[in-house]
Amino acid sequence: MASARPNQIPNFIASATPKGLRRSMLRNNARLRATVQYFNIQFANGKWYAWFYEPMGNEEAVNDITSN
Repeated sequence: MASARPNQIPNFIASATPKGLRRSMLRNNARLRATVQYFNIQFANGKWYAWFYEPMGNEEAVNDITSN
């Protein structure tokens, strides 16, 4: 049976420049109070993207699903 845990869905951050992406990664680590393992860093559609997994509880997942 497949897992449906919300913390197994990747999230991403984006920036216009590589240096801006690095700053966003540092801010994201501070926000999460953890060191995040970023992956699949790429340049697409004029922006730099970095993907990561973040801890998320069920209540946060429900809020993400129901908000516009």
